[in-house]
Amino acid sequence: MKRMSFGERRQIPVSPRRVASAGLLVGCLTGIAWPGYLALCSSDQVVDGTETLSSLVIPPLVAWCVFAVYPSVKIWQLVIAAYLTVGIPLFGISIGGAPLWGCALGGALGGGFWMGPWVIYAIVRKKRHFDLLRKE
Repeated sequence: MKRMSFGERRQIPVSPRRVASAGLLVGCLTGIAWPGYLALCSSDQVVDGTETLSSLVIPPLVAWCVFAVYPSVKIWQLVIAAYLTVGIPLFGISIGGAPLWGCALGGALGGGFWMGPWVIYAIVRKKRHFDLLRKE
Protein backbone atom coordinates (compact mmCIF):
# COMPACT_ATOMS: atom_id res chain seq x y z
CA MET A 1 0.00 0.00 0.00
CA LYS A 2 1.40 3.35 -1.04
CA ARG A 3 1.90 5.85 1.74
CA MET A 4 0.16 9.18 1.13
CA SER A 5 2.01 12.43 1.51
CA PHE A 6 0.72 15.29 3.63
CA GLY A 7 -0.55 17.17 0.58
CA GLU A 8 -2.47 14.14 -0.67
CA ARG A 9 -4.03 13.54 2.74
CA ARG A 10 -5.16 17.14 2.88
CA GLN A 11 -7.21 16.66 -0.28
CA ILE A 12 -9.46 14.05 1.35
CA PRO A 13 -12.33 15.72 3.22
CA VAL A 14 -13.01 14.86 6.86
CA SER A 15 -16.32 13.18 7.63
CA PRO A 16 -18.80 15.58 9.28
CA ARG A 17 -19.83 12.79 11.66
CA ARG A 18 -16.26 12.44 12.89
CA VAL A 19 -15.98 16.19 13.46
CA ALA A 20 -19.30 16.28 15.35
CA SER A 21 -18.51 13.24 17.48
CA ALA A 22 -15.04 14.62 18.25
CA GLY A 23 -16.67 17.87 19.37
CA LEU A 24 -19.12 16.07 21.63
CA LEU A 25 -16.33 13.95 23.08
CA VAL A 26 -13.97 16.87 23.71
CA GLY A 27 -16.81 18.78 25.37
CA CYS A 28 -17.89 15.87 27.55
CA LEU A 29 -14.34 15.05 28.65
CA THR A 30 -13.62 18.71 29.34
CA GLY A 31 -16.85 18.84 31.36
CA ILE A 32 -15.62 15.94 33.47
CA ALA A 33 -11.92 16.84 33.75
CA TRP A 34 -12.04 20.60 34.40
CA PRO A 35 -14.46 20.67 37.38
CA GLY A 36 -12.91 17.46 38.68
CA TYR A 37 -9.47 19.05 38.63
CA LEU A 38 -10.76 22.16 40.39
CA ALA A 39 -12.45 20.06 43.06
CA LEU A 40 -9.28 18.04 43.52
CA CYS A 41 -7.02 21.10 43.81
CA SER A 42 -9.17 23.27 46.07
CA SER A 43 -9.26 21.58 49.45
CA ASP A 44 -10.94 24.57 51.08
CA GLN A 45 -13.67 24.70 48.35
CA VAL A 46 -12.55 28.20 47.35
CA VAL A 47 -10.84 28.44 43.98
CA ASP A 48 -8.12 31.09 43.88
CA GLY A 49 -6.09 32.47 40.97
CA THR A 50 -3.31 29.88 41.11
CA GLU A 51 -5.75 26.99 40.90
CA THR A 52 -7.63 28.65 38.06
CA LEU A 53 -4.46 29.27 36.07
CA SER A 54 -3.24 25.73 36.61
CA SER A 55 -6.60 24.39 35.44
CA LEU A 56 -6.06 26.00 32.03
CA VAL A 57 -3.75 23.10 31.20
CA ILE A 58 -6.72 20.70 31.14
CA PRO A 59 -8.36 21.72 27.79
CA PRO A 60 -5.27 21.09 25.59
CA LEU A 61 -4.69 17.76 27.33
CA VAL A 62 -8.27 16.72 26.69
CA ALA A 63 -8.00 17.89 23.06
CA TRP A 64 -4.81 15.87 22.63
CA CYS A 65 -6.52 12.73 23.99
CA VAL A 66 -9.48 13.20 21.63
CA PHE A 67 -7.05 13.83 18.76
CA ALA A 68 -5.51 10.43 19.51
CA VAL A 69 -8.95 8.86 18.92
CA TYR A 70 -9.90 11.07 15.93
CA PRO A 71 -6.65 11.91 14.10
CA SER A 72 -8.50 13.19 11.03
CA VAL A 73 -9.87 16.16 12.99
CA LYS A 74 -7.39 19.01 13.35
CA ILE A 75 -5.90 19.47 16.82
CA TRP A 76 -6.27 23.25 16.78
CA GLN A 77 -10.03 22.89 16.23
CA LEU A 78 -10.27 20.63 19.25
CA VAL A 79 -8.19 22.98 21.44
CA ILE A 80 -10.34 25.98 20.49
CA ALA A 81 -13.55 24.03 21.17
CA ALA A 82 -12.20 22.83 24.53
CA TYR A 83 -11.24 26.33 25.69
CA LEU A 84 -14.55 27.81 24.54
CA THR A 85 -16.37 25.01 26.32
CA VAL A 86 -14.55 25.87 29.54
CA GLY A 87 -15.17 29.57 29.04
CA ILE A 88 -18.86 29.69 28.28
CA PRO A 89 -20.93 26.74 29.53
CA LEU A 90 -18.66 25.13 32.13
CA PHE A 91 -17.66 28.28 33.98
CA GLY A 92 -21.31 29.25 34.43
CA ILE A 93 -22.39 25.75 35.39
CA SER A 94 -19.55 25.43 37.89
CA ILE A 95 -20.44 28.70 39.59
CA GLY A 96 -23.91 27.31 40.23
CA GLY A 97 -22.46 24.22 41.89
CA ALA A 98 -23.77 21.63 39.43
CA PRO A 99 -22.94 17.93 39.89
CA LEU A 100 -20.33 16.26 37.69
CA TRP A 101 -22.90 14.69 35.35
CA GLY A 102 -24.42 18.15 34.79
CA CYS A 103 -21.01 19.54 33.88
CA ALA A 104 -20.42 16.60 31.53
CA LEU A 105 -23.77 17.17 29.82
CA GLY A 106 -23.18 20.92 29.56
CA GLY A 107 -19.68 20.29 28.24
CA ALA A 108 -20.96 17.89 25.59
CA LEU A 109 -23.56 20.41 24.46
CA GLY A 110 -20.96 23.19 24.45
CA GLY A 111 -18.41 21.11 22.56
CA GLY A 112 -21.01 20.15 19.97
CA PHE A 113 -22.04 23.79 19.60
CA TRP A 114 -18.50 25.12 19.24
CA MET A 115 -17.59 22.45 16.66
CA GLY A 116 -20.72 23.35 14.67
CA PRO A 117 -19.01 25.71 12.20
CA TRP A 118 -16.40 23.07 11.38
CA VAL A 119 -19.11 20.47 10.91
CA ILE A 120 -20.83 22.77 8.41
CA TYR A 121 -17.49 23.36 6.68
CA ALA A 122 -16.88 19.60 6.50
CA ILE A 123 -20.32 19.07 4.92
CA VAL A 124 -19.70 21.77 2.30
CA ARG A 125 -16.18 20.54 1.58
CA LYS A 126 -17.30 16.92 1.27
CA LYS A 127 -20.08 17.87 -1.15
CA ARG A 128 -17.68 19.97 -3.22
CA HIS A 129 -15.13 17.14 -3.27
CA PHE A 130 -17.65 14.60 -4.56
CA ASP A 131 -19.00 17.06 -7.14
CA LEU A 132 -15.47 17.46 -8.49
CA LEU A 133 -15.03 13.68 -8.63
CA ARG A 134 -18.26 13.29 -10.62
CA LYS A 135 -17.10 15.84 -13.20
CA GLU A 136 -13.87 13.94 -13.85
